[in-house]
Amino acid sequence: MKNYEDVHMEKYFVRRHLPKLALTLTLLIVGCGGGAGNNITQSNTGSNTGGSNTINTAPVISGTAPTTVVMGSPYSFTPIASDINNDTLTFSISNKPAWASFSTSTAALTGTPVSARTDSNIIITVSDGTTSTSLPAFSITVSSTASTGQTPIPSGYAIHSVNNSAELIAALNSVRANFGKGAIVLADGTYPLTSTLQIDIPDVMLLSASADPSAVILKGNGMRVTSNVDNLIRVTASGFVLDGITLQEAGNHLIQITAETNADRPVIRNCVLQDSYEQLLKVSYNKELPANFSDGGLVENCVFRYTQGIGPNFYIGGIDAHGIRSWTIRNNIFKDIASPGGSPAEFAIHAWTNASDNLVEGNVIIDSDRGIGFGMVQTHPNIQYSNLGGIIKNNIIYHTNNGDTFADVAIGLVDSANTLIEGNIIFMEHNYPNAIEYRFATTVNVSIKDNQTNKAIVSRNNGQATLTGNTNNLNRSSFLAVLNTRLGVLGLTP
Repeated sequence: MKNYEDVHMEKYFVRRHLPKLALTLTLLIVGCGGGAGNNITQSNTGSNTGGSNTINTAPVISGTAPTTVVMGSPYSFTPIASDINNDTLTFSISNKPAWASFSTSTAALTGTPVSARTDSNIIITVSDGTTSTSLPAFSITVSSTASTGQTPIPSGYAIHSVNNSAELIAALNSVRANFGKGAIVLADGTYPLTSTLQIDIPDVMLLSASADPSAVILKGNGMRVTSNVDNLIRVTASGFVLDGITLQEAGNHLIQITAETNADRPVIRNCVLQDSYEQLLKVSYNKELPANFSDGGLVENCVFRYTQGIGPNFYIGGIDAHGIRSWTIRNNIFKDIASPGGSPAEFAIHAWTNASDNLVEGNVIIDSDRGIGFGMVQTHPNIQYSNLGGIIKNNIIYHTNNGDTFADVAIGLVDSANTLIEGNIIFMEHNYPNAIEYRFATTVNVSIKDNQTNKAIVSRNNGQATLTGNTNNLNRSSFLAVLNTRLGVLGLTP
C-alpha cells in the first residue's frame, strides 16, 4: 500500500482590463445667414487632463446566488464585477440577512444561519463612484434539515418485496431476467450474505421498507483477511440505487462500483457503511481502459465508520474513488477511518486517477487519519491527471487528541489543478502542524478561500494556490458549537 498525499485546489477570478474608449466627437455648427459655417471638434482620448473628459461607462456585475442553505451550514456567494474604465469599485447590499456578513470591497456574502427563515429582495450593487449596477434581486431560504426522504421508485419499475436473503437473491435474479428496471424492497431484518450481490443489469434499486437503515442490515462474512474477493455488493451497470440500508462486515469492500464498465449514476443515500477490511466504498478504474469512467454519482446522508474506533489495517478508507467525474458527495459523516499501524489510512474521501469535477460538500469527518484528498502522484501513460477541478466546500473536520498514531492533514491536494477549497471549518487537536496542504508543481490554479482552522495552510513541493480570507485561530468552543449544530441538522449519529 502506498502512502497517499494531498494537494489543494485553486479557483481564481480574473478581472478584465479593457482599454479606455477613445472617442472623437465632431459637432458641426452652421451659422445663420450666408456666411461660411464654424466647425468645432471636441476630442476625448481617455486621459482626464486639460479640457478633455473621459466618458464613464457603468460597471458590470454578474453571478447567480445560491437560494437555499441548510441551517447550521455555511453560506457563501461572491459575484464577479468589472469596469471598462478601470475605476475602483465598491459594493453595497440591500436587505442583507441578519445572519450574514457582507464585504464592501469584494461583495462576498457569507455566514452560517442558525434558524429556519427566508430573506427576500436581496440586492447587491457595484459602484464606480459615479454610476452603479445591481444584480437582480434574490432570496435565500434557510431550511431546518437536509433532504433525507427516500428515493422514489420510478414508474415502470417492477417492485419486489422480500423478507430474507433467499428472497433477496431470487428477486435480483428476476430483475436480471427482465433486463433491469426493478426495485427490491427489504423488510426489517438482518440479511446474511455469503456471496457478492452482482448488480450487472441497469436500473436496480435496493430500498428498505421502513426507510430506517438501523432496521435493515446486509451482513457479510466478517471483517477479516480473505484470499478471495469478498464484497457485499459489486456494481457493474448504471443506475444503481441503495437507500436506507446498513452494510457491514466484508473481507474487501462493502460496495465496489466499476468505472471500467462505465457504471454511471450510482446513488447511495441514507445508509450506514461500517466495518470492512478494506475501503468501505470503492470505485475501481482500469488504466488500460482510460476512456471509461463512472459519471454522475451521488452519495448523501450516509454514515461511514469503524465501530471499534479504529480500522483493521492501514489499507482502509471511507470513499476511495478512481476515475469518477461529476460526482456529488454531500452531507455524510465519516468517523474513525484510522490506521492501527504501518502507515496512515487513506482519506475519508479520496478522488483520484483521472478524476475530475467532483463536489465534496457539507460532510462531517471525525477522528480520521486524513480528511479529504484530491489526487495523488501517479506515473502511467494513460493517467492525464490524478485529479482535475472540483470543489471541497463547507465541510467540518475534527480530530480529537485521542492518540491515533497516524493523525495527518485534514484536506490535501496532490497533483490537483483548477480546484476550489472554500468555507471549510477544521479543528485538529493532534500534533500534525497543517490543516490544508497543496502539493507539487502540477497543483496550479487553486483557490483556497474563507476556511477557518486552528492549523496552518501550506504549500509543499512547489504547489501553487491563491489564498484569501482564511483564518488559523479558530477557537475550540466556537468550533464545537458549529459542529454540534451541523450534526443536529444532518440528523445522523456518528
